[in-house]
Amino acid sequence: MLARLVPLSLCLSLIMAAPLLALEYEGKNIDGRRIEAKAYYQGTGGLYTVQVEFKGNKATIYFENGGQTTIILKQSSITDLNKIEGSGRLGYWPLNNLFSIGLESEVGGTTSVPGADLWIISLDEEI
Repeated sequence: MLARLVPLSLCLSLIMAAPLLALEYEGKNIDGRRIEAKAYYQGTGGLYTVQVEFKGNKATIYFENGGQTTIILKQSSITDLNKIEGSGRLGYWPLNNLFSIGLESEVGGTTSVPGADLWIISLDEEI
C-alpha cells in the first residue's frame, strides 16, 4: 500500500510545483500586496469592484462581499494596467496551467461558451 502512495504523492508534487516568478510592471515586482481594481468576468458579463493580489502567474481576486477566486494570468509581465488577462472559473482554485479543483456552482453542469473563463483586470491605482 505504501509503495503505491509514494508515486502518487510524487506525481501530485510535480503537478503542483510550478516555477514561481514574480509578476512585474516596468521592471518592478508587484507580487504580494492588494491593489484596488475592477475585474470583468466574461462568464457572467459582470464588472466587479475588487482588490487583486498577484503571486507569480496567479492573481487572487477579492470581492467586496468577502468572496474570492484565483486565476491564472496570461502574461508574466504587465504592460497595460487596464488589460491584465487571465482565466479561471468562479469556485475553482488553479493547481497549475492545466488543472484546477473546486465545486461546480452552475445547475446542469459546465458552460461550453468559448472564453467564458476569461477575466480582464484593470488596476485603479498606479504601481
